[in-house]
Amino acid sequence: MDRNRLMMFGAGLATVVVVVVGFLLGVQPQLQTASQAKDAAVTVSTQNATLAGEIVTLKSRYAAMDSLNTQLGLLTASVPADVDAGSFITEINGIAQSTAASVTTITTGTPLAYLAPVVTSTAPAATSTATSSASPSASATAAPAPAASAATPVAPVVTTDPTITAANFSTIPVSITISATNEQALTFLKELRTGQRLYLVTGITSTAGSASSSGGAAASSTPTTDASTDASATATAATDTRPVWTITGLIYALSGNASTTTTTPTATSGASTGTTTTSTDTAAGK
Repeated sequence: MDRNRLMMFGAGLATVVVVVVGFLLGVQPQLQTASQAKDAAVTVSTQNATLAGEIVTLKSRYAAMDSLNTQLGLLTASVPADVDAGSFITEINGIAQSTAASVTTITTGTPLAYLAPVVTSTAPAATSTATSSASPSASATAAPAPAASAATPVAPVVTTDPTITAANFSTIPVSITISATNEQALTFLKELRTGQRLYLVTGITSTAGSASSSGGAAASSTPTTDASTDASATATAATDTRPVWTITGLIYALSGNASTTTTTPTATSGASTGTTTTSTDTAAGK
């Protein structure tokens, strides 16, 4: 009887050991694997949602690719990768043709490293209305009350982009001399400032016109190229008495290729005869 009980107890103990060992070696690893797979599924779902949002963003950007390429083309033409003075001279001559102005000279200077504008604040000088005399006087004369002055103009806030530095941006001074009436000069200046190439006007001077062979040809209704017309245009150029305007300003270029010293090209265009002297531009390998 005791032997049978021992055998039953041993069999029960062995069964318990088998069950425990089977759970530890078989079931628990499977449960851990299932838990890890569930966590991985959650991570992948999160990544898929993130990628889906990025795909939507990329699709919208791709849809705007044509517009961005158009903007890039305009910006590249406005600020090219080199000086490209030749195309700028061509643009100026085209403006002269459309405005009936005569270009006398176009002078480009040496490219300079870009310098960010410095904000300076200057307080207006105080004015005094009191008067003094070198010798004392028995009677004092009261100074008239000062008239009310207009409000002091406030300079605009200077805004700069920290990504534009002397290492990647250059300025090229350009001086343009034209013969034109006041209305023609204003139209020329407007088209120059709104043209394809970015041009910052820094100064304008004008002088009275005089009969000189350096002046451009006056406007003619029909451009021709025969010898008689050329002679007539030359004679007219000698009598062009329109005011002479000198416009100074800056064009810009990326500094990677704009460090070469430029030449001084000149161009003379008739108001509508289309005559233009050819100039050589060796700036930046052009």
